Amino acid sequence: MKFVLVAIVILGTFTAQAQTAKKQKSTETQEVSQPVEAPKADSTPTSASADSALAFYRPSEFNRNGKTIQLNVILFGVGPSITSTSGLQAGFFINRNMMLLLEGTTGRLESSIRASSLDSSLDLRSTSFGLHFKHYLGNSFYYRIGGDYRHIEYENKFSWDDVGDKEKFKGRSFVANLQIGNQWQWDNFTLGCDWIGYVAPLSSSIYDEKFEGDTSAYDIRNAREDQDILVKNSHITVLRFYLGASF
Repeated sequence: MKFVLVAIVILGTFTAQAQTAKKQKSTETQEVSQPVEAPKADSTPTSASADSALAFYRPSEFNRNGKTIQLNVILFGVGPSITSTSGLQAGFFINRNMMLLLEGTTGRLESSIRASSLDSSLDLRSTSFGLHFKHYLGNSFYYRIGGDYRHIEYENKFSWDDVGDKEKFKGRSFVANLQIGNQWQWDNFTLGCDWIGYVAPLSSSIYDEKFEGDTSAYDIRNAREDQDILVKNSHITVLRFYLGASF
């Protein structure tokens, strides 16, 4: 009887050890079969490397980054008024590729011919004020679109042997303005040019029109043609160079 009890105890112990060993082997097999994931490579470039690439390939765009204000002096060029004008610009950055631009210009064209009995002179003055949206499409290329108010003062005098005439008028108009150009940025220094553009009047008016002296129908017709050219008609803008600073 004792022999049977001992045999049962030995058999139970052996069975428990076998089951424990089987569970350990199964666990080890699962751990081995489970693949070890390699660390994922970071496919997104760091901010420093992105800035380095931008500074190398698009230096003007890189130098516009972080700027808030731009102040420029327009040196010369045909702008909203058909005469060559100079002026000032103040820009406010929305981001490095978009800005709002305020602009004011003035211009004057004078010509005269004087001979023994001939005296002829033309005096033309222009001013304009505008608001524009400027959008950079790459490193330096941009377009700008907006509107301007412009004012013209015109005086034309002609005399021959003390017989002469004088035509005068003033004109004002609101115009739509589209231009394309390039602007380059070095740290704070700004250099640019509106290469070409188009100005189209939305409304216009002539006032203070005066014809004095021996004015003929031919003279009046010429003055009215000048009103159309200077105030009422569309025209091309060209080569407006400017320089300034951005902060």
